Amino acid sequence: MKKRAGHTREESGFSLAELLITLAVLSVLGALAVPAIVKWIPNYKLKTAATDLYSNMQLARQMAVTLNSDCALCFDPAPPNPNAGDPVVPYYQIRTDPGPDSIWCTSDDIRAQPGPDGIYGTADDILGMLPVVLSAYRSGIGYGYGNSDRDIDGNVPPAAFDAVSFNSNVAVFNNRGLLTGPGGYVYIQNNANSPLVERSSYCVGALPSGVILLRKWFPASVQWE
Repeated sequence: MKKRAGHTREESGFSLAELLITLAVLSVLGALAVPAIVKWIPNYKLKTAATDLYSNMQLARQMAVTLNSDCALCFDPAPPNPNAGDPVVPYYQIRTDPGPDSIWCTSDDIRAQPGPDGIYGTADDILGMLPVVLSAYRSGIGYGYGNSDRDIDGNVPPAAFDAVSFNSNVAVFNNRGLLTGPGGYVYIQNNANSPLVERSSYCVGALPSGVILLRKWFPASVQWE
């Protein structure tokens, strides 16, 4: 007589002990990862703000060549009309004409060009760039030297800790892509008031030749690279 083959049922899933061990491991990994994330996000935001500033300085230079006229990058000027909703926090903006007073970063600056037809208010107008508000990046992004103890020229401490070294806080490019004045730098930092995050810093600058530079402060080598 043949015996009927028995049927066994395979059980699947995790035991309670396995689930508890898994949760414990995940908790440890999470505890290790949170500090790294807390430090990474502000530095990522700062790098983004620095590369945006670098790109916008390149854009201002290119616009000057394209429009065949001076073009400026104004840093944190007094808002033309705070009551109209203009930014009252640190920002910068590309402008294409200093206006009737011939002085950049004042209330009569023209922030658009009439385009090829020479007439304002038509479809080919070249609009000015909206202000870039540094605080919009979050993570405490603003003008400042961060964790550096000197400026890019080696001054220790930086002279008056002026975070914008361009004359009158403006970089003006001419139709050949050259600066109309001496070179300068803009220093930005993150989390100036946060003791939990390393205060990193970048500087973006332009030489009289029109060359745009982007540098980061490295405490280990004690220099901007």
